[in-house]
Amino acid sequence: MEIFCQNYLCLGEQIQPIQPIDINSKFSIYEVFRVINGVPLFLENHYLRLINSAKLINKKIPFTFKELNELIIELITINKAVIGNIKIIIGYETNKDCAISCIGFIPHKYPEKQDYEKGIKIISKIFKRENPNAKIQNEKLRSSMNQFLVEKEAYEVLLIHPEGYITECSRSNIFFIASQSVITAPESDILPGITREYVINICKENNIELKIKRPSLIELNDMDSAFITGTSPKILPINSIDSLRFNTNSKIMLFIMHSFENLIDQYLIAHQKLH
Repeated sequence: MEIFCQNYLCLGEQIQPIQPIDINSKFSIYEVFRVINGVPLFLENHYLRLINSAKLINKKIPFTFKELNELIIELITINKAVIGNIKIIIGYETNKDCAISCIGFIPHKYPEKQDYEKGIKIISKIFKRENPNAKIQNEKLRSSMNQFLVEKEAYEVLLIHPEGYITECSRSNIFFIASQSVITAPESDILPGITREYVINICKENNIELKIKRPSLIELNDMDSAFITGTSPKILPINSIDSLRFNTNSKIMLFIMHSFENLIDQYLIAHQKLH
């Protein structure tokens, strides 16, 4: 059962009062994006990833970008929302192209200022995602990971492939910094995050050495710094993974964080004029 907040959600093409939604379909793909100052952040990127997720399960999405953008703006306006997270869910049946689509605000929790300054705690867990490139609803997995985080009093779970290499985190992508190089897993192993894509572009545009590789669990000892990327955390330093400690004041990491915030500011300025 998906729980939405605010006062209204969009079911199909209709804006209606809020209600719990149970999408009983065999496959459900989804996207979550952030609303800042009333602007849906990087919506174009999320739309393209939604198309890709559908393609990976041989489906199509039921709206164009223009139609989705108009629905989102209407939803933000009618809820009088300035900030928050919006979730898009599209449910499919095996014999139908599209069963149902639902768009609405979901409860959010953003990192505190001290999390960005001191970093967060992460715990590792051996786990293999099936079809990692598709953003598919998996309530059982989400529930088990949340329970694990509560038990370990950690912010995120670092996923270790059974073969011993690091892929991503349960709700975010992960980067490492070692000897002035930025390291992240290949796209084939992960769900390619929107923030991750911007971090990679920042590295390329500023001549920061970028290594796309499968770091092993043993190699964690050689890493100087680490950070996660995602819709809610944006770029968030890591102070520890299990018993290992990391530098949260890396100049490269701080530069990437500052550059990403500048990109957000530029996007908001450009899109506030459109809305």
